[in-house]
Amino acid sequence: MGIKTTFAAVSLAISLLGSSSAMALPTDGSVQLAPSYPERPVPQVGDSSQLVLSYYGSPARKITTNNAGAEMWDYGTFRLFMQDNEVAFSRVW
Repeated sequence: MGIKTTFAAVSLAISLLGSSSAMALPTDGSVQLAPSYPERPVPQVGDSSQLVLSYYGSPARKITTNNAGAEMWDYGTFRLFMQDNEVAFSRVW
């Protein structure tokens, strides 16, 4: 880029940043922000299956794997990978 092009780009960026209306969100409710995290966090690695069941209830489905003692518990918004009755990994969708 030439000096004139670079200067024009920098000037435009500065003018946009200086304008409060360009960066402000509408307050009429037309913008939907991402939902906040749920009140109950996702289970942590090492939590027992009994603790998970007592806190979250039964999963929507359980998927068994070929590995002995390994299952995947699907709760819809997150999945737990269980190994030997403990949370080995969790994934939020």
